[in-house]
Amino acid sequence: MMERLICSVSGIRGKVGKTLTFSEVCRITRIFYDVYLKKIPDAAAARKRKMDIVLSRDDKASGEGLVPGVVLAAKEISVAEGRKINVIYLGLASTPATEWAVKHYRTAGGINITASHNPVGWNGIKLFGNDGILLREKEMREIGRRLASSSGPRAPAKNVPPHSPPAKKYLEQFCVHVRAGVSRALDRVTGAKGAGSRILEKIRKRNFRIVVDACSGKSAEIPVRFLLELGVKRSRITVINKGKIERSRRSLEPAPQNLENLRKAVIEKKADIGFAFDPDQDRLVIMPLKTEELTPLLCGRFLMELQAGNPSKPLKQIPVNLSSTSAWEETAERYGINIIRTKIGEVNVIEAMLEHGSMFGAEGNGGVILSDVNYGRNSATGMALILSYLAWSGKTLAELEKEIPEYMLIKDKIPALATKESMGSAIRMLDLKGAKIDTRDGCKVIFGDRSWVQLRPSNTEPITRIFAEAKIEENEETTRKKLTAMLKVIAYSLERRKNA
Repeated sequence: MMERLICSVSGIRGKVGKTLTFSEVCRITRIFYDVYLKKIPDAAAARKRKMDIVLSRDDKASGEGLVPGVVLAAKEISVAEGRKINVIYLGLASTPATEWAVKHYRTAGGINITASHNPVGWNGIKLFGNDGILLREKEMREIGRRLASSSGPRAPAKNVPPHSPPAKKYLEQFCVHVRAGVSRALDRVTGAKGAGSRILEKIRKRNFRIVVDACSGKSAEIPVRFLLELGVKRSRITVINKGKIERSRRSLEPAPQNLENLRKAVIEKKADIGFAFDPDQDRLVIMPLKTEELTPLLCGRFLMELQAGNPSKPLKQIPVNLSSTSAWEETAERYGINIIRTKIGEVNVIEAMLEHGSMFGAEGNGGVILSDVNYGRNSATGMALILSYLAWSGKTLAELEKEIPEYMLIKDKIPALATKESMGSAIRMLDLKGAKIDTRDGCKVIFGDRSWVQLRPSNTEPITRIFAEAKIEENEETTRKKLTAMLKVIAYSLERRKNA
């Protein structure tokens, strides 16, 4: 089977030099313009015959070679449309900073060249509308349809115009913006003006010792700059994994099983906490927590606790995707908060936040979304909330973790995209008596005791993800065996169907 670009609500991804090339980036940019940018009703821009877009990349070396594809497309569109497409180039930037820049510079949209957690041989593109939010499913579906319909002409590299130097001081402005947004949110949930500033000030006073693993030394400069904005002393910040991202000492996926070096560094440095990121830094995973699920859950619980004494209760519901832990429901019930389940993909969580007027949303893989900052997963927001929680409560990370209902979530995958029929067949191998089945995203079976199992084709890789979770009632080993047995049955069924 011929390999193709993967296009979904999570963006466009492909193998560099194979499915994703300079020419393809150029073509994607042209399609982005046709499907979205040129349809934006912007009278002022039309009068000026000028349109600004933001462009950024993560630290993968391949990104530098793909940036000119966007620049060339902008030049070609300018000539064809008689309307200058001006590219505001940020250089190395996180996805949250790119989203912020779209709104800060009042641009028509944005492009970040990144494949997030995919391996080094991959790269990709995330596309943003003029609201600073990832393009919606309808638009991405149309872009995917056009990409699959035919391949574009080979773009001659010799005609590529030079791109502008990175925008200066954008990072400092972004950090100030995030801090201010978190402060506003804390004011809202407490119902007390100035409460946010007072809580954030406690971070400086606690003098935290922190370890950072951002996949590379250059990538680490972004979270370190934000920690300094929060008042953390540079001498108290240790950066590990400081080489080039192509020689990262861990998998780019910031899952706990890949973060043993960070765990060890936290112990060796006697640090209070360790922060791990994926290359585009929308996700945040905390060490030494057992699972990435606890990053957004602790952030959400902090907001729930703060508003417990506020009669106006601005935080009434929290959208969370279908693959996140059931500990959300059990935690939220204590505070009278409703959990809204959505399809996987942060844009689905964001749409639910907008629909229900929610100020907070989450994805269990380490995605924290706070509307006062931006509608998108933001690791800087997560760091600010977690450090604020530690400073405000006076507790350690281990103490906060013990207060969360204990569930075990196991994740597996098979190297193929399962069909609706094969997933249904695999699920029927289980005892479904009394279970509820949710088919909004793949197939999820929810049992009466809140344990569940889910199969779904990935939005970002040519694989099928298999998740299973149960509350730890007796001990971890018994729970692990129960979940592992379910996964084996399902994986066996899928593999058999694939090879049939």
